[in-house]
Amino acid sequence: MRTHQPIRQAQGKKGSAILILIIIVVLAIGVGAYYYSTNHSSVSENTDSDNSPIKILSTEIPANSLAMIKGSIQYDCQPEIFDPKITKYKNVRDEFGNQFQQIDGERDFFSITVDGFNKDGDNKILLNPPYKITNYVFGCASTFSSVAEITKDGVRQGLYTHINNWLAQASVSEDKKYMYIISNVKNANGAWERMRRIVNVETNAKVKLPNMSCALGGGFWSGNKLITITDHSEGINPNDKTQICIWDSQGKLLHRLEAELYWQGANGLGLIDQVGILPSDPNIFYVYSHFSTVPAKEGDICSLYLQDLRDFSKHKEIKIADAVPDSIPPCPRVKFDLSSITYSSKKVDYQIVNEQY
Repeated sequence: MRTHQPIRQAQGKKGSAILILIIIVVLAIGVGAYYYSTNHSSVSENTDSDNSPIKILSTEIPANSLAMIKGSIQYDCQPEIFDPKITKYKNVRDEFGNQFQQIDGERDFFSITVDGFNKDGDNKILLNPPYKITNYVFGCASTFSSVAEITKDGVRQGLYTHINNWLAQASVSEDKKYMYIISNVKNANGAWERMRRIVNVETNAKVKLPNMSCALGGGFWSGNKLITITDHSEGINPNDKTQICIWDSQGKLLHRLEAELYWQGANGLGLIDQVGILPSDPNIFYVYSHFSTVPAKEGDICSLYLQDLRDFSKHKEIKIADAVPDSIPPCPRVKFDLSSITYSSKKVDYQIVNEQY
C-alpha cells in the first residue's frame, strides 16, 4: 500500500488555509511555465475491471448516515454571532502592511479578510447576476472559518456562519446556481450540528447530504456535479483508501468510487491527486495519479486514468510523465486542458506547473 508523507509544518492563517486549498487543486492549479502538446503512443485500454485502480462501490445510503453529527464552533477564530449588517468592524494593517478587517473591541485574532486569502478581493467568487456572494474569512493562529452572505440586487438571500470548508470558485457549480457549504448550525434544540449542504443560490433551498464516509471530507464541483471525498484531515493509515461520491445538484447520489489516492500535509492532510468529471462527457471520471509505490521507484509513471461510469469494464491509462524516484510527491504538478477530451482521445494537452505543493 502507498504511504503518505508529511510536508513542512504550515504556520498561521495562511499556512492552514493553503492546506485546505490543496483539496481543490483539481480546479485551481495555477499558471505553468512549460507547455507540452503530446500525442501519447502509450495510451492503453484495459477491459478487465479487476485491474482498474478505481473501484466502483454501491450507491446504497446506509440508514445510520442520516443521524446528526455533533458540531462545534471555533470561538478562538470567529465570534458566535457575526452579521455584516450589524457587527461593526474596521480596516487595520499588520506589521507587514497587509490590510484586513478587525471587529471593534474584540481580540486581535478576530481578523477578517473580505473575499480574500492574503488580502481583500484576491479570492472573489462569482455568481450569476444579480446574485452576489461576499465571504468574510476569519483567520487565527491555527485555523480559519468564514461567514458567507448571498444577496440578490443587494437584498440578502441567505447568511451562512461558521463555515468550515474553504470557499472558492470550485465551491460553485459551473452554471453558478448551486454552492456546497459545510458549516456548524445551531438546531432547534440549541445543539450545534455539522451540516454538509447544497444551497440553491436563487431560491435559498438547501439539501443536506447524508453523513456517509465519502461525504465527511471536503467537496468541490466538477462541472455541475458535486464531488465529495473521505475525511483524512486528521491523518491517514497507509491501508486506508479514499472514497469519492458524485452527486447531482439536487443531492442525489449518482456514483460512489474508491481509489488509493495520494494525500499530503502537516496540520491537516490535503488531496494531491487530481480527480473530476470530463467536461465534454459527464459519464467519464478521471484521476491524475501515480498508482504505484511511494516513494516512487525507477520505471514508475504518472498517468491520467479514465473510468467510464456507465460501463465499469471500460477504463484506460494515459501516460503523462515519469515519476521521480524517491520524490514526495512523485508526480509533477500538472494543469490539464480537458475541455475537449473524451474517452477515445489519444492526445492530451497540459502544462507542467513550476510550483511546489
